[in-house]
Amino acid sequence: MEQRKLYISDLHFEHINVTRSGARNFDNRPFLDCDEMRDKIIDKWNAEVTKADHVYILGDFWWKLNDSNFQLFKDTMNQLNGNKHLITGNHDRVSSKRFCSFFEEVTPYKEEVDTVNGEPRSVIMSHYYIPFYNQHFRNAIMLHGHSHISSESAMERRITKMLNNQGYKCEIYNVGCMYPYIDYAPRTLQYIVDNYSEPKNESDEFNDIIQALLQYHSDHPKQSFMDAIYNAALKPITDINISGMVHRQSRPQNEV
Repeated sequence: MEQRKLYISDLHFEHINVTRSGARNFDNRPFLDCDEMRDKIIDKWNAEVTKADHVYILGDFWWKLNDSNFQLFKDTMNQLNGNKHLITGNHDRVSSKRFCSFFEEVTPYKEEVDTVNGEPRSVIMSHYYIPFYNQHFRNAIMLHGHSHISSESAMERRITKMLNNQGYKCEIYNVGCMYPYIDYAPRTLQYIVDNYSEPKNESDEFNDIIQALLQYHSDHPKQSFMDAIYNAALKPITDINISGMVHRQSRPQNEV
């Protein structure tokens, strides 16, 4: 059986505040509670991963592992297909030998070789975003997590674009499970490269309005700027889905 490599990050099993039952569902995840999130992720995971596959989890796998939930952790690990490698995040209890024993390896950083379009590519893995990662100038790919979908992750994307625009080649992907293109299941490197899309947050919506305003004013130079504001931004506002915007602030360093 073929042994593939797949990648995912920030599952946050047993973290109620990434569900609708928490005080603040800061990922806007679709799950009612931790039980539903765990069951749905197991189903999605096993639909994509075989027992022979190797899955690289880029940190924050389980929220606050302790004696009271260790059996649940054990049962969950036994239900998830594949050989699991943990690249540690800030919430992983790596001091627990019982926790670490369920993984093929536990390390804060990992380099592997995978393929894209049949060509070998170095893969650099860390829980945290690294702009000048090893071999970035030799077509290596950086995979990370940690920042979820937030103002922090938006800044990371802007930094990556700025570096590329200035000639510093970087190919960086956030593989957080909450990203629509990951959709709570480990993905192959080929899938990540082919399907990556940037999340649309409230700043993107605002930028859309500004761009529409500027374009309208450019197309109708005889109209006053105030008329352009009305026609480009206010008049069609029902089409912009303001009510659907999710206000995402920068997450605190220690999510609660």
